[in-house]
Amino acid sequence: MSKTENQNKELEITFLNGFWMWFKLQKEIKSGKANSQTYVHLAEIYLNYFMNRLALKNAFKAIKLDKTNPEAYYLAGLSKSCLNKDFSFAEKYFIKAINLGMKQKYIPLAILALKAFQDGDFEKAFDYKKQVLSINEETSVFYFMCTYVYIQSFMLKESLESFFKVIKYSILERKLPLQGIFFVIYFFLQNFIANDFYKNYCRAYYLLYSGESKEEGEKLLLEIAEKHKKYKESCYDSLFVYYYEREDYKKCIDIANKILIKDKYWKVYEYKKLSYLALGQDDKVIEVIKSMQKNNIQTKEEEDYNIQLGKIYFKRENYSKALNYFNKQIISSPSSHPFLYKGMCLERLSDYENAIKAYNTSLDYEKSDLAYYRVANLYYQEKDYQKALENINNGLLLNKDSYNYNLKGDILTAMLRIKEARICYKKAENLG
Repeated sequence: MSKTENQNKELEITFLNGFWMWFKLQKEIKSGKANSQTYVHLAEIYLNYFMNRLALKNAFKAIKLDKTNPEAYYLAGLSKSCLNKDFSFAEKYFIKAINLGMKQKYIPLAILALKAFQDGDFEKAFDYKKQVLSINEETSVFYFMCTYVYIQSFMLKESLESFFKVIKYSILERKLPLQGIFFVIYFFLQNFIANDFYKNYCRAYYLLYSGESKEEGEKLLLEIAEKHKKYKESCYDSLFVYYYEREDYKKCIDIANKILIKDKYWKVYEYKKLSYLALGQDDKVIEVIKSMQKNNIQTKEEEDYNIQLGKIYFKRENYSKALNYFNKQIISSPSSHPFLYKGMCLERLSDYENAIKAYNTSLDYEKSDLAYYRVANLYYQEKDYQKALENINNGLLLNKDSYNYNLKGDILTAMLRIKEARICYKKAENLG
């Protein structure tokens, strides 16, 4: 057994022997014999006594002495997360520890899995969980970690089996980690008294993201939504986000149709509309919007139905029909946006005079660099360079982007103000 391995075995730190170990390590530092592992053990002691700031300080000292010490990175991440809940830092250092070959890498992996579960990032959680369970090390600490990840997934049968292995290997190792056992019992109780919604919701997530049975997970989420009305939005969101992120838009539409038979919920219509948009089926998008109007579904989207329909027809280059919907919106509820869209339709229809009027009316309601840009560009096309320059300058007061500077450069070039134009083109180039 090497000197370092012997030192590691000798310095197995527990809550009870921490004081004695601390004095021994301080003596080692004073004698000038301290190495990276010395500060790792100090960091462990401070963490055991909830002195997280000192733990972090010593973990950093360990890293400074040996940048390849995985335990040092793990303890730095753990103490930082305990100190100020900075888990982005912890995750980076945990992954570094794992990549450096940390022996008990299932510990940071299990912590990462639990954190991902709590954050609702189930895909990441199951990935970490899979890595934990693939290790298969027969020690009490390993089975502790397995128990935690099983409980978090509401896999109670598996968690109980794992917990019995914790007891078995604790006896074989001649140590009884009471603190850990109490935590596991707490987790069990928390799960048993959890409400019906939470249990089923987590179970449904597990079925979806683990790939064990997507159909069963989908069915369970729909059942929960029907049974627990106040949570239906969360259930619908979970289902649609899962399939939408995987670009399975047809599945989103199938689910939406299934829900809309019983529940004419606005957000389901929105997901259906977004799915058709992603598939490029504009006719179907129009059908969905008109169906919402017909059923008097109150949307929570910022844009009203007339603007949504107008934008679809604008995208299809049917500017006359788009203009009709924007005019309807202006009659019912005038604001900056419908006038802006009206101006763009008139511009495409080559009615520049009325397009400028529409843009200016939009600016009366709300200042917008896009409206100023459109007006400036139309005056530029009409060779009224002074008015073009006035409008683009107003736009630049709101947004100093490359488009505005490029147009200003074009206007100044047309006015033979070449030196100023070059400055504008240079600014546009720097902005990318």
